[in-house]
Amino acid sequence: MSSSSTWGEDGFRDLEREVVAEALESDGVLALGSGAVEQAVEALERYRADGGTVVLLDVSMAAGVPRVGLNAPRSVALGSARAQFAAMAAARRPVYERVAGTVVDTSSLTVEEVAEAVVGSLVR
Repeated sequence: MSSSSTWGEDGFRDLEREVVAEALESDGVLALGSGAVEQAVEALERYRADGGTVVLLDVSMAAGVPRVGLNAPRSVALGSARAQFAAMAAARRPVYERVAGTVVDTSSLTVEEVAEAVVGSLVR
């Protein structure tokens, strides 16, 4: 298999969509990064319709920008990190909210508290 860099972003996203759809058919927990959600909307909607749980881990701008890292070597850090993060979040939010059954605001939570909130959403 050749590397994703030889496929370009379109090839990477196609592969990502296939892998997510396959993973949703197995038991367990699947944590998706932001772009993967956009690529898997149909699969996530089918998963929820079949009784699966989709949790959006939300974060405020104030808490999210430092987590991303202002100097990280990734696209969100090109130009103004805050502006890029805000634009990306605004563009993706409707998709995330569309597929999520539960939203957990992680802005002021520890990792343990996030896990507890997610588990709590599963036992309702």
